[in-house]
Amino acid sequence: MTKVYISSTFKDLKDYRDAVIQALRKAGYSVEAMEDYVATGRYPPLTKCLADVEACEYYVGIFAWRYGYIPTEGNPEKKAITELEYRKAQELDKPCFVFLLDSEAPWSPKFIDSAMGDGDQGKRIKEFREELGTDKLASFFKTPDELATLVTTALSRWQRESVSEEKVQAIIQAFNLDDVDKLFLNSSSVALINIALEAAQKRHNAGRLNDEQTKEFNVLRKQVQDLLTLNKKLQLAAQKARQLLKQTIESIQADLEELHSIAILNDM
Repeated sequence: MTKVYISSTFKDLKDYRDAVIQALRKAGYSVEAMEDYVATGRYPPLTKCLADVEACEYYVGIFAWRYGYIPTEGNPEKKAITELEYRKAQELDKPCFVFLLDSEAPWSPKFIDSAMGDGDQGKRIKEFREELGTDKLASFFKTPDELATLVTTALSRWQRESVSEEKVQAIIQAFNLDDVDKLFLNSSSVALINIALEAAQKRHNAGRLNDEQTKEFNVLRKQVQDLLTLNKKLQLAAQKARQLLKQTIESIQADLEELHSIAILNDM
């Protein structure tokens, strides 16, 4: 099951997080979120959060107008935990999906750092949002339902577009073409050796081979038998390759049909 990491500030975006988590789980994703930690009344250690980011396949970042909690330990640059999670996902080259609250969406002033005068928090979230909007193809949302639809659609589209490449890589790893090439090269010499073998067989039958030539004849006959065995292996390898390709194509088609169905449901 594909695991998704949800990163955002909590109090201001709780309803939005709930909508996204519910939609993703309904679509069959496993979700890693801070809700489990908040229930304990404390933030998880920074190392735990970053380890969770690393353990997930996808990163989803949701940002409004709060910079968020700044861990005191192991954080010399004094960055918010949400920014550190994003940086970690980028460092690990995770697929990152960024969603920003629309600037025209109504929002309580108590959840706007610049309005509350919380030090330089307002400036930092503004700069961070500008960076996210520039570096990533961010989507903008106004309501929880709109955000949930945007997230599930983005993830299903990404999977739909990447599944073919993943299947091709699986074929390459599962089937060693170099070994097959070697079999082809060996089997191509069978015809030439057979011609020589037939000529030697005639001389042998006529009693025109001395002991040394008879020994060479027996070696040659053994080589032909070995190459015929290799030829059979080649035929089996080719048959397995065709079966693998057929199964892979069927698997790709099934995956695409499933992802297409998910996309249709999400768009409804």
